[in-house]
Amino acid sequence: MPAPKQNADRDARIVAAARLGQTFDSLAAEYHVTRQRVSQIVKAANPRSPEETQRQLIADRLRGRWEVLEAIVRDPPEMHSAIGKVVIGSDGKPVMNASAVVQAVKTQLQIEQQYRAMFGLDLATRPGPALDERERVMEAEIRAVQQYRATLAALPPRPPLPAAYAAMTPAEQARADLEGRRVQMQAQQVAIDTARQDDVVDAELVD
Repeated sequence: MPAPKQNADRDARIVAAARLGQTFDSLAAEYHVTRQRVSQIVKAANPRSPEETQRQLIADRLRGRWEVLEAIVRDPPEMHSAIGKVVIGSDGKPVMNASAVVQAVKTQLQIEQQYRAMFGLDLATRPGPALDERERVMEAEIRAVQQYRATLAALPPRPPLPAAYAAMTPAEQARADLEGRRVQMQAQQVAIDTARQDDVVDAELVD
């Protein structure tokens, strides 16, 4: 059985992390206790000090800003032309604002770094497997470029997933998905290049 001091240290870490926004479920998994036990520890904790209250306010502001950016990533704004009209792709759907999505992801990464440096914790609101920063920006850029190129050529089907996909870890699956999107984008570029060559030939014939 853990010593009382060890339990006290653990409980203090749980309380600090919970007050900074880490979910009870993730804390239960991290410290190998039940979610109910995490709830009990947090409820039994002493009231916040003024310093802790200030840290909480800062953490809430950072998380709130992160969530505003996450809304842009999840539901990208539409791209508008110079005269204010929504740009429509070759698939008949509005094209998302590529630069807004990429910038949102980059700013999220900056907020996450600041949060980690200030509190020693990761933002717990980001879903899915953790990709490194370069991969997250690359993922956003690929999505953005694909949407923009939809104005020039329809997006081809994504290649089949690896045979061992189901046995991969979530992070490995995310990277396999990223590679599939990269291959898909390359095929789309081939279609765009072919269409441009056809346009040049047609123009030469007209001349």
